[in-house]
Amino acid sequence: MEREIVWSDDSLRQLKKFKKKRPKLTEDVINFEKEFSDRRLPGDEITKIGDTLAKEHRMMDSSSATGKSGGFRVYYRYNEFSIEIHGLYLRRELTQRVRNEIQQMLQREGPL
Repeated sequence: MEREIVWSDDSLRQLKKFKKKRPKLTEDVINFEKEFSDRRLPGDEITKIGDTLAKEHRMMDSSSATGKSGGFRVYYRYNEFSIEIHGLYLRRELTQRVRNEIQQMLQREGPL
């Protein structure tokens, strides 16, 4: 069974903001979602809440010459039924404080 991919309201707002300056973002998102289609869950685990895991994954920014390493960081949680995207950040905007806040937010929201 394939997991349903859901973008949170915050992540949709972030997409809209980034899309203004990054014309290839829609294509990058489509490619990002395809990475989940083979039942593989890419990224590094950052926290576990009950049976729900949260991960950070790199997403390419085709509108710049940075590729995946300098592109976006996408934060998502998942269980056996769904994948919920919670945040989309440019790598250069991420600090350890922001990463800690993301992890705390994911823990506060609890399992899917």
